[in-house]
Amino acid sequence: MTVLIVEDTLTLLRLYSTILRRAGYAVLEATNGQEALALARRHRPPIVLLDRVLPDLEGDEICRQLKADAAFASPYVIMISALRTSDDDRISGLEAGADDYLVKPVNQRELLARIQVAARLLQAQLALQASEVKFRQLVSSSIDGIMLVDETGAIVEWNRGQEAITGLSRPAVVGRPIWEIQALLSPDGQPTGEGDPYRTALAALRAGQEIPGQAEERTIRRPDGTRRVVQSITFPVRADGASMLGTITRDVTVQKEMEARLHQREQELRALVEHTPDVIIRFDRECRYRYANPAIEQVTGMPPEAFIGRTSTEVGLDPEHVAVWEEHIRQALAGQEVRLTFEYPTPDGPRHFEARLTPELDPQGRPVSVLGVVRDLTERVQVEEKLAGLAAVVEQMADGAAILNQAGHLIYVNRAFTRMTGYTLEEVQGQTIQDLEAPYPQASCRSHLAAAVQQAVEWMGLAQARHRDGTIYEVELSIFPIRDAQERVINHALIQRDVTARRRAEREQQAIAAVAAALREAVTRAEMAPIILQQLQLLLEASNAALLREDPAQNAFVVEYVEGTHKDTVGLAIPMHHSLSGQILESGQPLVLNHLTPETRPWAVQMWEDVQALAGVPLIAQGKAMGALWIGRERPFSPEEIRQLVAIGDIAANALYRAELYEEIQRHAAALEERVAERTRELAEAVERLQELDALKSKFVSDVSHELRTPISSLKLYMSLLNRGKPEKRAHYEAMLSVSIDRLSQLVDDILSLSRLEMAQHKPREMEPTDLNGVIRQVVEMYRPKAEAAGLELTFHPEPDLPLILGDYNQLSQMMTNLVVNALNYTAAGGVTITTAADREHGLVHCRIQDTGLGIAPEDLPHIFDRFYRGTHRSVENIPGTGLGLSIVKEILDLHHGQIHIDSTVDVGTTVSISLPIQPPGRGEQPQVDVHHHAR
Repeated sequence: MTVLIVEDTLTLLRLYSTILRRAGYAVLEATNGQEALALARRHRPPIVLLDRVLPDLEGDEICRQLKADAAFASPYVIMISALRTSDDDRISGLEAGADDYLVKPVNQRELLARIQVAARLLQAQLALQASEVKFRQLVSSSIDGIMLVDETGAIVEWNRGQEAITGLSRPAVVGRPIWEIQALLSPDGQPTGEGDPYRTALAALRAGQEIPGQAEERTIRRPDGTRRVVQSITFPVRADGASMLGTITRDVTVQKEMEARLHQREQELRALVEHTPDVIIRFDRECRYRYANPAIEQVTGMPPEAFIGRTSTEVGLDPEHVAVWEEHIRQALAGQEVRLTFEYPTPDGPRHFEARLTPELDPQGRPVSVLGVVRDLTERVQVEEKLAGLAAVVEQMADGAAILNQAGHLIYVNRAFTRMTGYTLEEVQGQTIQDLEAPYPQASCRSHLAAAVQQAVEWMGLAQARHRDGTIYEVELSIFPIRDAQERVINHALIQRDVTARRRAEREQQAIAAVAAALREAVTRAEMAPIILQQLQLLLEASNAALLREDPAQNAFVVEYVEGTHKDTVGLAIPMHHSLSGQILESGQPLVLNHLTPETRPWAVQMWEDVQALAGVPLIAQGKAMGALWIGRERPFSPEEIRQLVAIGDIAANALYRAELYEEIQRHAAALEERVAERTRELAEAVERLQELDALKSKFVSDVSHELRTPISSLKLYMSLLNRGKPEKRAHYEAMLSVSIDRLSQLVDDILSLSRLEMAQHKPREMEPTDLNGVIRQVVEMYRPKAEAAGLELTFHPEPDLPLILGDYNQLSQMMTNLVVNALNYTAAGGVTITTAADREHGLVHCRIQDTGLGIAPEDLPHIFDRFYRGTHRSVENIPGTGLGLSIVKEILDLHHGQIHIDSTVDVGTTVSISLPIQPPGRGEQPQVDVHHHAR
């Protein structure tokens, strides 16, 4: 079994690794979080021994990633720490996902014991998984359908039984939502609603509530169109460590078909006796009741059970009727069929009945019982009584009603008919439908009515009707035959309803809908205006219609569009000071002039001399005036027509507003296309630059690998020599080990410094007054021995009383260290000179670092601040470095709002000039970088 050890202390890492390898475990080693995640993803170790405090990532975060990402196979994590040892620390580690927690120092025995516990748990988990495989095989081979659904409603298991029942294969359903499959299997193909039991159960499952087993029976429709009846039970389960819903489904179609046939036969028989209003009874030869249906209770007030096994006398029926009744039963038992009528005092009062007694014979033809059917005739009397009441109701109806006999002659009209038509019963009695030309002037209407009477069918329709005084109105007519109990036609009924107001409202709605539909097809104001004006002309029968628009430049309203006889007025400007359009836009209300005079037509005189009535509405949408709409005609406008005009005006205003927005969007779209094209060019340039950076990064990785390989090789060599080399050279070996460790530390420090500086961009540190001379003096003293050892002169000429700057001492020290080290590394002879000066007029402090080194090639100058860039000079490869020094310098200057300027000449030297503000810079101020090359 493999154990991944994540420990940044090398001695502990080696110790843990040795202990576990001796115990027979395979070991993977990592010294930081990123390396640990990479090894875990590549090798998927079952056990991870994780140091909680690491240089790059917290152990808590690594643990969360190991547990959350399926690529890591959720290993058993033992978290270990020497710094976080309290109970709260342990609890928080376990809450982060750790399976165990150890506190350093850990002895060998405890470490092995904890690892062995983890191994046993993992082996038990593997055994459980094997058991689960067997269980899944049983599930797969079950003839019953078995389905598992996770908390989101996605199907995760669909066995062969489920495939056979539903006709849907496992690959076709696994991963899809349960309600999507339910819709596929639904007889009507409709999805289930919010009240679906599965949705309710899943909501309870996610909320951690108890879910009792739920059984249901339903019909499904398979993909081949066949329908099956299934019974299913749904219950909560735990599978793969998650809460799910399980469903077992059984096909009961055949069983249900048999039950349905039996039930149908039973219902047919039961319907004959249980649901008939007739009383059905059976007597034996002793005149005892052997059966009575529920209808007997309506007659006697006693339930059927009270009669079974008893005679009529024993039941307590009226003695006078019992004697007659039993005499007729004996006649039937003698083999005769008996019919009789009688009146009986029921709990609801006396009722009239007719009865038929039929003998029932045994196989030998002998009467053994009597079947009696008793029918209540009382309804006939009650119907006759109700007819009189219905006649009164019809007389009071709001709708007109007329009765025609079988021959189609009018025999009755109610009061409403007389009110609507103006004709009384005496005036129309005996007339046929075709004779009613006065109230029904449309010949087609009379023909439909006459045909319905002749064919004894129903007919409904709309028609124009005329009152006796000549008023035309619209009616909804309905004629239908009146039938008796034997379905014979005895009369015809004609009903008419005045629908004039309703039809007027419908026409208004249709007109408004037509305008709205037409405007939806139009896009621009030029397309919409003719549609609005034409529809208004048609709807309101106007001779002229115009759309006016405000023109601030002319201080007037301009006639924009015209429909009618005065199209030549387009472009006419109506001065604002006597403009009716301005009046209605200001008030927001329509204006109606039904009788124009020279005083009331200030601008219509010029425009529409032939109109007598004028109406205008403001076009206002979203608080913005879109113009004014005017129509004119000879006859006055009614209030209903003005309401239509206002409604269409509202629709038109919104449509014109939409058109204006559309035109504005088109303009913006054109501008946006230009910006997109420009941005595309910028992105192309950025992609090219990113490709260059990627190449630089690859080169950096190669350089870092090279730089790491050399000190690591040296470490291995001198560690070996320490153990097996000559004792007198031990000091030399240790010195070389120190050099290699220093090189490794420098590389790591540079990368970590750059990372910290990037974080500081988002979380700036508090700046403090700092003496730049003091920072430089400390750096110079630190590296003067190195300069002298290389035969170089390192000098510093500070300006006395240099003003303080606001800065971070450590960052400024690192910046100066990088610049000084660079100057020394790239200078073979001569020296490095550092000077400081104050520019109080501009509020700046200047520092200059000048060397007599290799210089920087012209093609390298634009890239010297790029990360990982080391230049192309022939001697660069022999000088150690990471290509991050100047990048770190630039990041520090960015944080301090500083500036940097570089002058360089190949094989002559380089001068680096930096400037830092004495006072904090203003908001939004950006650092500046300037590089310059002198050709000599």
